[in-house]
Formats: sequence, C-alpha cells, structure tokens
Amino acid sequence: MSRLFDHIMIVDWSAANTPTTGKNSIWISLAQNGHVYETHNAPTRFCAMDFISKNLSLILERKETIFVGFDFAFGYPQSAATQLFNGPKWHNVWAYLASQITDSPHNASNRFEVANKANQKFKPSEGPFWGHPHHFCYEHLHPKKPVDAFTHIPEKRTVEQCVKGAKSVWQLAYTGSVGSQTLLGIYHLEQLRHNDQFKSDIAIWPFETRFDSAIDKPIIIGEIYPSMFDVPVKDGMVLDEAQVRHVANLFSNYDMQGTFIDMLGAPGMSQNALDVILSEEGWIVGAKP
Repeated sequence: MSRLFDHIMIVDWSAANTPTTGKNSIWISLAQNGHVYETHNAPTRFCAMDFISKNLSLILERKETIFVGFDFAFGYPQSAATQLFNGPKWHNVWAYLASQITDSPHNASNRFEVANKANQKFKPSEGPFWGHPHHFCYEHLHPKKPVDAFTHIPEKRTVEQCVKGAKSVWQLAYTGSVGSQTLLGIYHLEQLRHNDQFKSDIAIWPFETRFDSAIDKPIIIGEIYPSMFDVPVKDGMVLDEAQVRHVANLFSNYDMQGTFIDMLGAPGMSQNALDVILSEEGWIVGAKP
C-alpha cells in the first residue's frame, strides 16, 4: 500500500500566558520518509501558526500532502455543543470560540472570561468549566471542580474514557490541565481552516474525513495524544521536544509501511457512538476502545 502523506507534522501546543520556550512551550516536528527533518520551538501561538502556515504553503506549492497532529481536544463531550456553544455540532463550537476568544501576539488571551460566559449558560447547576489562577475571580468560573455539573453533562468524551491518562477538557488550570490548550487551539485552527489560502485544501479528522472514508484533501488535521506512546528522552532534551520528534517519526514510519491508515480508521463501536464522535466529540488518532 502506498503512503497517504508526503509529510507528517506533530505539534505540542501550549496555553502559556507569556512568550516562552523550552519546557511547556510549543514544539513542532516535521518528518518525511521515516525521518524527522526539522524541529521548531515557537515562543508564542502566533509564531507557531506562522511557522505552520509557511510550511503548509510550501507543501501546497509542491503539490504534496501532509498530516498535521495537534495535542489538544477537537471537541467536547456529548450535548456540550448545544448547552454551551450555540450547538449542536462540532463546527458550531469552533465558530463560537472563534467569535469569542481573543489571543494576542504576546500570548495574552481571554480564555477564562470565555469559559465564565459559557458556564453562565449552563443549567441547572454550576457550569462544567473549572480552574483559574488564584489571583483572578469570576462569577461563574470557580477554582475548584464543580460539585454536581457532571450529573448533567459528561465529564469526559468517549475517547477520554478509553485512553489511559487522558484528561477532561473542562479543567482550565493546574497540573495536567488541557482545557485552556483546547480553547485556544480550536480558536487558532478555526482561523487556519477559514484562511483563503488553505480553506479548500484542509479537512479536519475525523469530522470531515469520516475517519478514513474521505482522506481526499492535501492537508489533514487531526487530534493526537503523544502520551499514548513510550517516548525516549535523550539527555538535554525536554519531554515536549522528545514527544513531537518521536511521534512524527513514528507516524511517518507507519505511513511508509502502509499502516497509518489503520490509525485513522473508525474504532469498533456502535453506530450511535460513532455518530456522536463524528458530530461533536472527535477522536484521538490511534485510540482504541
């Protein structure tokens, strides 16, 4: 079987509030033919998206293809789209966040204010978003996990219930949180996919590709979870850098062997469960129930 992509790009995202490099910053690796050929450490989200856009432009100019993996959630648990984000589909969530979030070239964002506003819509209990810096105070966004929100809305997506260690998208701060990365990541991806230069050439996996049924755009963007893989960390290399290099190399090798397509295929689940995943929750590349 021939490979699907000429290039693999893996992005370790960050919700840092100031420009930063090294640990807990944005790392990007590009691989081709089973080998990493470039790794970039971007100090801000705007710098990262500029680097990504320039590489996508070059790849399109050469009429090549690329898979781009980002390590944040592409959706929210079932019913969240309707209850919080002008739902009911994933693209309603993305459009809503694109209209509400602001992010500056220096990494200053309003993500906590957006979460506070979303929580305000939630009935009949406290909203599901939680966690913020202790020197902030919000009426509807609290520093601790809500007592009963998750009796009215799922705490985790289906995929997060299947993948060991995967965190809830509702937690916005403190150790292990992924909620802030998700809010800001979706915002920047929505800008990218509506960019006139790329919008006819991008498909979001699995929503627009129906898992592996329609891999027919030169740029396929999917959700990844690098912690699924055993990553060796060399001396002097931070974990984030090691992860993007390892996963980029791994996916590129799988693609050369013709097995990466299997990681993009639908998990063995009921049609009702798959419908929820494809309409609003999303999935992680390579995850299995």
